[in-house]
Amino acid sequence: MLNQMKGVGDSNIPGIFVSKEAELEEKWKIHGIQAVYLTSQPEILRRIKQLGGASIYLEEKNGTTCYEADYIWQMSDGIDFPDDIYIHRIWQRHMHLPWLIAETERLIIRESVMEDLPYFQKFYEEERGNLDVQQLSEGEEQLRTYITTRYPFFEYGLWTIVDKATNTVIGRAGIEELPENYGGLSGEPELSYLFGKEYRGNGYAAEACQAILNYSAEELEMERIYLRTSQSNLPSQKLAEKLGLLKVESITKYKDLLYCGLLTFER
Repeated sequence: MLNQMKGVGDSNIPGIFVSKEAELEEKWKIHGIQAVYLTSQPEILRRIKQLGGASIYLEEKNGTTCYEADYIWQMSDGIDFPDDIYIHRIWQRHMHLPWLIAETERLIIRESVMEDLPYFQKFYEEERGNLDVQQLSEGEEQLRTYITTRYPFFEYGLWTIVDKATNTVIGRAGIEELPENYGGLSGEPELSYLFGKEYRGNGYAAEACQAILNYSAEELEMERIYLRTSQSNLPSQKLAEKLGLLKVESITKYKDLLYCGLLTFER
């Protein structure tokens, strides 16, 4: 069985600046793929790719953009090199390891992995016929594509919720986008969540969603987020109010209630 926290947490992955190919070869012999290599030289970047390493291109102020770079750090007079957390996350992404999104008193919130699929299938099957829950359309290939494209491109999506005490997947929650039938709000961030029936009534949803709201504000710098629920879904309405989200209006053909919350963060 997968350790559900695999790939998250602290890791001693060094960030190594290299400016010459000979220097890169020397460092590669020591660290190999267990490092992230930083360079401002496009030719060095290409060599790192040939070796199969993770790299960050340091784009100098008023310099030329290297379009071959997977990750670009824009240098300026007031910006230092990437910090350890950023470097570690670049390495995790390169190694296809899930990011840790948040940790609460009882929960781990992390990016999903393929081993989560049976849990998801069980949770969605429990809600078959519930109009508040968009049914899971993901088989193995769809989930694999979601993991390898959604997270790197948006850096957010639906994440996996793990109970720290039992190391068990208990739900799925995160940020999606409001659909097209929301007019001018289409594409705005939406808080979504689903927990297995046996894990409800314990405050897990509120704990996870509050952590996601904090992450949305502090890490993603989102200014507002929405939540939808039907007229009859009283538990979700109570959760929205508990999270401090305010009822806005009912604007879709399904007469969904729409809640909105303003997020604040350190600019």
